[in-house]
Order: sequence, then C-alpha cells, then structure tokens
Amino acid sequence: MIPEFVAVAGPWSFQSEYYASWVGHTRAVGPNNTRLADQGTTYFQSAYGEVHYFLTGEHREYNRDSGAFTRVTPRSNFAWNRCGFTGTGAWQVALRYSYLDLNSKGIRGGEVHAMTLGLNWFLNPNMKLQSNYSLTHRNASGTAGDGYINIFGVRTAIDF
Repeated sequence: MIPEFVAVAGPWSFQSEYYASWVGHTRAVGPNNTRLADQGTTYFQSAYGEVHYFLTGEHREYNRDSGAFTRVTPRSNFAWNRCGFTGTGAWQVALRYSYLDLNSKGIRGGEVHAMTLGLNWFLNPNMKLQSNYSLTHRNASGTAGDGYINIFGVRTAIDF
C-alpha cells in the first residue's frame, strides 16, 4: 500500500504521496559498466506534495471509490462563435515539490529535488491547456547528470 493524502477546501486542493521500494539482489555498476559486488536488498524512495488554487472559484471533486479526481467543470465555459469569445473557463495555479532518492548501499543513482509552478486553463470539461516551469536539481556527484535543470513545458489535453 502506498500512503496518499488528499484534501479539498473550496477552490484549494492538496495532494501528496510517498512511495518506497525494496529491490532484492541488486548490483552496482562501476566504470565502463563493470559489475560490482551484489548489494543485497536495496531501498529507494520518492515523495511529492502539491497544492492547487482556482482563481475563478471552481473546485476539484475527488472520487473516493476510484481514488482519483474527477473532471473539472468550469463555471463559465470558454467558447468562440461569430460574435467573438464568451466565458473565461477555469483558471488554476499549482505548486509542486517532488523528491526521488536512488541511493542505497553501493548504488549511487543520486537524489532529485524538483519544484514546479503551473498555470492550468480548463476551457471546458473536456479540454485544458497546461503550462509548467520546473527547477530541478540532481545531486549525483561526479556524474555528467549532476546539477540544475530548468524546464518549461506547455501541453494540451483533450478527452471525451
């Protein structure tokens, strides 16, 4: 079982989750992909926490049976016609922190910390535009993948 926490209070919502994994008979890899001694059972973990707020007053509904949020229904759908644009859709800001630890015994996969700031626009119950900026830091000393990563992403989601 993976512990998860969800709370909704009007336009605010909060969600977090923790995940851990024990992996048996793991082996570390050295320079030039040489196999090192068996590390036995190793332990890896990750977690995230995120908070959302609807600027336009909507709220997220959570279905306890399925363990997931249902679709967002804007108070005023965004649409266009011959007369121009109508409605605003639902606007939401979000903040998320994520953590991943891939270090255990002789395995040195590093640690990752990520902060993400998002702006979501739900045009109607079936379409949303998402934009995210993420600042990620990977702490894996001595590797080419060590350091900061800046990411900006935009995506469109359409579902029926």
